Amino acid sequence: MQKLTNWLDKTASGPRLIAVIIANCFIVLWLIPWSLAHWMPGHANNLLDLKFAYSADDAAATIASFGDAARAGYRRFALSVDLIWPIGYGLQFAWIIALLKRKARHAMAACPFYPIITMFVLDLLENSTVALLVTIFPTQPEILGWAVSAFTTTKWLAFGATFIVIFWLSLVVISQGRSMKKPPP
Repeated sequence: MQKLTNWLDKTASGPRLIAVIIANCFIVLWLIPWSLAHWMPGHANNLLDLKFAYSADDAAATIASFGDAARAGYRRFALSVDLIWPIGYGLQFAWIIALLKRKARHAMAACPFYPIITMFVLDLLENSTVALLVTIFPTQPEILGWAVSAFTTTKWLAFGATFIVIFWLSLVVISQGRSMKKPPP
């Protein structure tokens, strides 16, 4: 974990952040909508990834509501685009945190990266489990339904924690900037 956080700290730069933001805009504004429209027409708003929480029965019912073509499209999406997307947003948020941490001269070495790394891992586990569930349909083991639900919910909680870290580091940077501008008494 320390090697990863050191790498994130070392590789963070303004130009790299801008490049990954542009790439993420392409992914969100074109690649994801195009993929869902072509691979899962009419089902794009019913992805398990987009829900905060659901039961194993809800997961099975959602997957059952798709036709064979939509299930195949969901698997294709989960194992391609939805594996690229976590890399993109993971780097974006990690580099924002690294740059803020650097500017804040903050001593907490790896802690601010834990939520985004956790979110990245949970998103990959969620995508893998979704792909497995649509592949083995009509068999839907309840344990897999609960697992994908747990991955989804904790992913969204880690997402919230990531934004709290970014907000907190932003406040530190702002407060340090204000205290540096005050004239000495």
